[in-house]
Amino acid sequence: MKKVIVAILSIAAIALPQSAIAQTVFFNGLDRILQFEGTANSPFAAEIWTLKTVAVTANACGLATVRTLPHSMQFLTIAGNQVDYSALPVQTIPACSGTTLAESRPSNFKLADGRTVLVGQSGSVSVQFLARSTKSGTFNACGLRNITVKNANAIGSDSIPVVFGGQTQSLGDINQVTSLAICKKVGNTSVKYIKL
Repeated sequence: MKKVIVAILSIAAIALPQSAIAQTVFFNGLDRILQFEGTANSPFAAEIWTLKTVAVTANACGLATVRTLPHSMQFLTIAGNQVDYSALPVQTIPACSGTTLAESRPSNFKLADGRTVLVGQSGSVSVQFLARSTKSGTFNACGLRNITVKNANAIGSDSIPVVFGGQTQSLGDINQVTSLAICKKVGNTSVKYIKL
């Protein structure tokens, strides 16, 4: 379950020393924003897996090829059924004559180039998968970095992996907040605060 953190801070602001800030991450589900905390003005890097959905059409022999090359994908959901992509055998596409394959293909498989071939399909097939997206840049003067998560409200999105600071968390397990911190300049000091 998501942990809901209610942050009660002064309406003015509370400054936090950078030495006290560990690398942490929060999620505002309403705005679909992940907020990463680290050292001010230091390099930022994270991996955020995002849900992608494609529609593929089966041929007369019941084969449907996912032409997107999901070289970094974690799982496939085919017509609502989850498939372990890593366990799919590597095979070739047999010739299709009428509605008959030259060689039997009893189960889904993948090609050497990473494409996935679904068997026993007809018409249009909906395929959903997780694909890795690497984010990089620099933390701001308050040590904050915001990233919008695509498809954060889709079914199954709670399982989206987020890799940050050497740790992997599922989106559904990340601390959920109703307000994210913002950075303001007060005199010569950058101050992090959350409005009530």
